[in-house]
Amino acid sequence: MLLCMELKKIWKPKILFVIVLIGLLCGYLRLEFPLKYFPNGHPQKEQYQLMLEWTEKYGITMEEEERLAAEEPLPLLKEQARVLEERDAPIGEDDVRYQAETLEGALFAYDIRYQHYDVDLENCTFAQQKRLRTLYDEKKLDGLLPYEIMENAQQYWRWGAIFLVLNVLVLLAPVITRDTLTDMKRLQYTSRQGRNILRTQFGAMLLSAGGIVVLELLVLGWLYAGLGTWRFWKNPINSFFYGEVYWFDLNFGQYLLFILLIMVLYAGGTAGIAFFISCSSKNYISLVLKMIPVFFFVGMLADVSVEGLFSFSNSLNRLTGIAGIEVWCGILVFLVGMVLGGLAYRRLTRMRDFTEGI
Repeated sequence: MLLCMELKKIWKPKILFVIVLIGLLCGYLRLEFPLKYFPNGHPQKEQYQLMLEWTEKYGITMEEEERLAAEEPLPLLKEQARVLEERDAPIGEDDVRYQAETLEGALFAYDIRYQHYDVDLENCTFAQQKRLRTLYDEKKLDGLLPYEIMENAQQYWRWGAIFLVLNVLVLLAPVITRDTLTDMKRLQYTSRQGRNILRTQFGAMLLSAGGIVVLELLVLGWLYAGLGTWRFWKNPINSFFYGEVYWFDLNFGQYLLFILLIMVLYAGGTAGIAFFISCSSKNYISLVLKMIPVFFFVGMLADVSVEGLFSFSNSLNRLTGIAGIEVWCGILVFLVGMVLGGLAYRRLTRMRDFTEGI
């Protein structure tokens, strides 16, 4: 009964309206582009279509004999492109030129897949060199995956992670502060059942954080599924087609699941931090002043964790040199949130016991 009452206090219509408004505004500003403009023009459109055709025809990787078969349409495409060039064809009839250039470029990328990273070896750390050697020696650069898919996924979900952190803060942070302002805590503490109110409120906040995570991921996932990238679900992220170098041998579907895991970890950590700052704020001004740096720090950390996740170019990886540091940061934020939430609960419980002379 008490838990239901606390959940009703959290899921107030006004707060939900603010969250929906933030979602619509931020979605329009940041998520419209990766959803509406993918693949983004030439030659990305042709590259995406070529990799999709090859995936449907050859599977998730390309073998040497399949490379020979894939080259067969090239002479005809080049001839058609030459004819169009002689006719000075308008842009609308120029797709065949992009197709010829894309096919030729993809075949060239395949041919040099175990060579074009060599120039960077001197500037790599020992661990990076070891990873590159593993990719070369074990022939792990045969994957079919256009790099636009990875860039688009990172761009889309990084902003989703930031919105999720913001929504958790907006939903949960005012809860305890609101009770402090209305002196509800003292009234609740006079009853036997009310003495467990902090524990119940913390549990309600964690449940609500889980609820907002599920709702947002369902919405974001539904919108993202419309792009059709699920057709590359089993394709390895280590592709020969000029992609990033990744620390782990994952397929695209596993990569997306790791992104979702990171988002859940940051949301859980934010819930604990929200409980902590709500317990330590006596008014809304004080609360907002604490929410801003929390959102800036946790949101920025979630952002840099998803952008370039598990790649050599990820900012956290370049700073620390630790493979998988993005997940460890998420775990750290989650643990910090739980510890801070526990400390806030313990501190306020002891203060109340002391004040009431118990």
